Amino acid sequence: MPLYLCSMQKTCSIIVLLGALLLSACGPSNEEKLSQSRQQLQDGQYQQAIQTLNSFLEDNPEEATAYNMRGVAHLESSQPQDAISDFSQAIRYNSGDYRFWYNRANARREVGDLPAALQDYNEAIRLKPDVADAYLNRAVVLFDMDNLAAALQDIKLALEQAPLDALVQLNAGKIYYAQDSLEQASRHLLESVRLDKQRGEAFYLLGNIAQRQNDLAQACTLYKQAAQLGHQEGTVAAQSVCS
Repeated sequence: MPLYLCSMQKTCSIIVLLGALLLSACGPSNEEKLSQSRQQLQDGQYQQAIQTLNSFLEDNPEEATAYNMRGVAHLESSQPQDAISDFSQAIRYNSGDYRFWYNRANARREVGDLPAALQDYNEAIRLKPDVADAYLNRAVVLFDMDNLAAALQDIKLALEQAPLDALVQLNAGKIYYAQDSLEQASRHLLESVRLDKQRGEAFYLLGNIAQRQNDLAQACTLYKQAAQLGHQEGTVAAQSVCS
């Protein structure tokens, strides 16, 4: 069965610039539009935010932050190609901000353009090498490209930055599991469920490890825990192993 890594949730992984924006040639009406669009993004009103930002960008066609915000709204609205276009415009007007590269990488990963996503994560990390999510998401891309060694290197860097992140720990466990390093996989998976007891996938993988070690009683217990958390594969495994 194929193993997939989990990147951060969209609303966590994309980066919206919500700080104050100073526009030297912008009147109060434009400032109000930008403030309104920020609030709309925070409230999940993505289509309204796009409309507000469209109006803002008519008067401020070189404002990188507004393109980034509209890109976020497009990505959250399941319009990744439009998001890529907006993040590209943000990069065009401000190529030194890692967040624009990071967001475009997420959008490119969404459409399955893994080589381009990898290049953007590389640039984001070059600009700011201390962001755990960037290493985590790049590890996901590398894993999907079957480069387990590089994925492991990135997940180790993510662990250095965020050792108490349950999702980072889960993905570390999954990479080690894919490499048949079961002891290390188990250690990270156990840490993941210690940090977040709702990680059904971690219980499922721990059940797999127990089953591979012929501890069927423990495997049954772990599969049942995964099933109780709504993990579909855990439910199927529990029905098989526990019967």
